[in-house]
Amino acid sequence: MTPEARGRRRVRTPVIAGAAVAWLVLAVTEWAAAAGPPASASVHGAHSHGVGEASVPFGGAAGVADLAAQGAGMPPQPGGSAWAAGWLVMLVAMMGPTLIPVIRHVAQRSLPRQRVTLVISLIAGYALAWLLAGVGLTAINAGIRAALDPVGDPAPVLAGIVICLAWQASPVKQHSLNRHMLIPPLPARGRRSYLGALQMGGRHGLWCVGSCWALMLLALLSPSGHLVVMPAVAAWIWAERFERPATPRWRIHVPTTALRILIAALRGLRLSAPTAAPARWP
Repeated sequence: MTPEARGRRRVRTPVIAGAAVAWLVLAVTEWAAAAGPPASASVHGAHSHGVGEASVPFGGAAGVADLAAQGAGMPPQPGGSAWAAGWLVMLVAMMGPTLIPVIRHVAQRSLPRQRVTLVISLIAGYALAWLLAGVGLTAINAGIRAALDPVGDPAPVLAGIVICLAWQASPVKQHSLNRHMLIPPLPARGRRSYLGALQMGGRHGLWCVGSCWALMLLALLSPSGHLVVMPAVAAWIWAERFERPATPRWRIHVPTTALRILIAALRGLRLSAPTAAPARWP
């Protein structure tokens, strides 16, 4: 294995492992919320405090927020520690793998004694951008649900689909995706490097928010099937990172490059698999 391949694996393995653990936490808390009354009771308790289901991240992340709120003796509120815990778990699960290229960029261009701190600064800036966006998305989610509550359950999801399709087709979406793919240079050393890593993570997060907020809102507005909608949204966001930058204009673009890469990899594995030797008659 080449040094370059070892460097990629040193970044890729912990990120994917962290995302897998986060998905496991979401699945367990989603199952706990659906299986027994304690989690639902905490949600009802949140309703009694005027918080409501739309105040916490969706599905399993809501369960994480409920568990943290129970331990703190308080309902999960947008911007609070319990809400932030659930949102961060969701963020690690859905967005963690998309950070692999930029984390590898920082790791390769930093001194060994600064590497861990710079990566932490990068992740902190990215998480801060998404936490601020999460407060806004939670408020939009609650507003749409309140406005469409008299219509019925499917109405918020349909509204989310319309918003998502409109934003996915907009030039601003493509512009945000183009800028998100750019990785700026990092200062070589000193305090400027830490500040540069923090700013890089914040900018990367803001352009990621600009590209993905409508998809995240659609997942928030889905009242059931969270563990189906969330992986589908995460897979779409991940697949978009394989597309080439394009001229911003109105269009519906389906990311297919990742699917073609996957099909080619599977074909390569099948062709490289050893075939059984033909039987010989004695």
